[in-house]
Amino acid sequence: KLKGRWNGAEAQLFIDAKGLSEGSAERSLRVEGSLGEVDLAAFSSAPAPAPSVPSVTGVVSKPAPPLKSSGRLSIGRIKHPNFETQKTELAWDLRGLSKDLSGLDGSVKLRTGEGRFENLGLLASENPILKTALLPFLILQKVSGLVKIPLFPAFDRVSFKEITGDYAFQKGVMAVKESHLDGSEAYVAVTGTADLTKDELDLRLSTKLGTQVGLRLSGPVGITVKGSLSDPKVSVDPLSIIKQPGVDKVIEGGKKMLEEGGKKLLEGLFKK
Repeated sequence: KLKGRWNGAEAQLFIDAKGLSEGSAERSLRVEGSLGEVDLAAFSSAPAPAPSVPSVTGVVSKPAPPLKSSGRLSIGRIKHPNFETQKTELAWDLRGLSKDLSGLDGSVKLRTGEGRFENLGLLASENPILKTALLPFLILQKVSGLVKIPLFPAFDRVSFKEITGDYAFQKGVMAVKESHLDGSEAYVAVTGTADLTKDELDLRLSTKLGTQVGLRLSGPVGITVKGSLSDPKVSVDPLSIIKQPGVDKVIEGGKKMLEEGGKKLLEGLFKK
């Protein structure tokens, strides 16, 4: 049990680690507690571990067995040049943690307070755990330029009131049970699956923009994302556009004009 200051802020942690020494057949790590502040840049700037070297007998050491990890953390502030937020709650229960995520099982839950982000791809490349936790919004940034809707935001710089994530994992497949972003550009809800080992996406984004300029997209816009993270395929649900307030009135007005025009045409044809 640790209590004191970390990164200049109050910290209180309970850590239970087993089998983390070299040669252990099973490894587990449980962490619970609170941190006043976490500087992600400090983690990303840490030097990478040295690669394993064959022994004098020519035998390469075996890779470490998968890690089982669980815990719950309350973090007062998370900071990074590309991501910052207040009052984050994170809970996880994961099995099969390794470089090869094919055996990953378990769950992750995330909730943040106010914050902002930009260029999440850079942050994700530095921290695979954060990449998983923020994957829906990493995809949102990546596909926003592929959505051919006038005035659809780029989501390159976003301020938000809240981010949530409720994810389940089974053999490397991440199921997004509930995830949303209450942001300055839009309110975005995400559901679906992402296969982390095969890099295959099957996600649905419901994006409520409320744009006041030009066509007002105040209703949810449905977007389906297939393909992979490196090459996503995006399609917009046409019904979500047709049902937009104002658009439906235009369509109804057009139908009425066509009906009236057809009626007059028929009257002219059969007029004596």
